[in-house]
Amino acid sequence: MSSSDDELLTETQYIILDVGDTVSDDIIESAQASGGCSLVGLDTPTPFLQLGTDVYQGQHDETIGTRGVAIEEDDDYKLQYVASTTKTIQFRKVELTKKDPTARDTATKPEATEPEWELTQFKHYTPPTQ
Repeated sequence: MSSSDDELLTETQYIILDVGDTVSDDIIESAQASGGCSLVGLDTPTPFLQLGTDVYQGQHDETIGTRGVAIEEDDDYKLQYVASTTKTIQFRKVELTKKDPTARDTATKPEATEPEWELTQFKHYTPPTQ
């Protein structure tokens, strides 16, 4: 085995997670205070994003063209190019409610594999105007 066989190849791929204008600075601060964020099922058709106590369901979106990714440098409003991507996931806020344990269909699903939570209602959140 040569040293070239031992080389590890890595690939970085950027994806834009678009939550629209539903996420305010207050939600970000609340998420940081209550455990940060979690992204589950990125490789599925409907990934979920949790910011603090808020849950969002995503859907992969076809991007026409390429979207650039930049970061703000210091406080002088200059942007530094980081990367470009053609992949976007559109997220919308949803509500998860605990399943009713008496409504289980134990004949078709074993109790041990049944999820404890279910998606029951989509919330279309409109941020307050200031």
